[in-house]
Amino acid sequence: MSTPGRPSRRQLVGWAGAVLLPTAGAGTSGVPTLAVLDSFTDPDDGRVYRRVAKALGYRDADAMRIVVRGLLPAPESAAAIARELLAARPTAFLTIGDDGIRAAMAATETTPIVAMGYDLVGSGFVRSLRQPGGNVTGISLVSNELDSKRLQLLTTLLPAAASVLVVGSTPALTQAMPGLLTAAQQLRVSIRTAEVSTPAGIDSALQLHRPGEVAGVLVLYSDFLVRHVQQLGQACARARVPMAHPFPEMAEQAGGVIGYGPDFNASLRQLVRVLIRVLQGERPARVPVEQPVRYAMVLDLNRSRALGIAVPASLLARADHVIG
Repeated sequence: MSTPGRPSRRQLVGWAGAVLLPTAGAGTSGVPTLAVLDSFTDPDDGRVYRRVAKALGYRDADAMRIVVRGLLPAPESAAAIARELLAARPTAFLTIGDDGIRAAMAATETTPIVAMGYDLVGSGFVRSLRQPGGNVTGISLVSNELDSKRLQLLTTLLPAAASVLVVGSTPALTQAMPGLLTAAQQLRVSIRTAEVSTPAGIDSALQLHRPGEVAGVLVLYSDFLVRHVQQLGQACARARVPMAHPFPEMAEQAGGVIGYGPDFNASLRQLVRVLIRVLQGERPARVPVEQPVRYAMVLDLNRSRALGIAVPASLLARADHVIG
């Protein structure tokens, strides 16, 4: 069983761990210009792309042009930032997170966009996985089946007939709830929901329920909740309930108990593979959207012990990495 590493906070929250850019398909200078729009990270991470590309043997690593902008701390500026990046005349956009994808799509209908997002089809970014259409392709990270799987994992920590609070954005709740309600019926748990889109909403989501009324929290993916995952973890700690969230690498940072989802490094490698195809001249409309091929589960035993929760041996045996 593989053990995922522990990337830095900048890698975990920023998604932009390591990208190898090809020589083929470059612009007139022989080196592509890549505009990176990241929903989570700071703009300083451009040096990560250059350093890793050089380490991986890309001969033009020192000469390649990479323009990186992050949406922290002002995601509301996404549209203006995307327009600024387009002025750099990039060969392609690399967009991380739904806010960045949406902004890049609003800025251009012609420049290729290689995207890593929650559900590229369900969010309307592409027509289908096999035939994306338009100028967007990439990696679609999460499916509704994974939300149901996380619910199943979370219930192994909860008493019988427990109530689970599902926290997410309105679009995420709309997409996930039909599958979750079916899974909840099979697991014999009840479901409550909380639409959260502001920092104040994170704290009030759990305060609305009486102590003991909610036994666990299931987090749906949204750019907002990724950016505020620590605050959400603190709210769950105060309410003394375990949290399951969609990204294994963020388990320790989030303050939950279970992190289950796409393997970060493997998904980045997939994204790079798609990016290379586009930079080599393939049209995004004809490059199929990929889904993660590797998943990982991280358990935080420090948090479970603090909550007085005994983690079953069967769950421990399935974990790729255990903290504490």
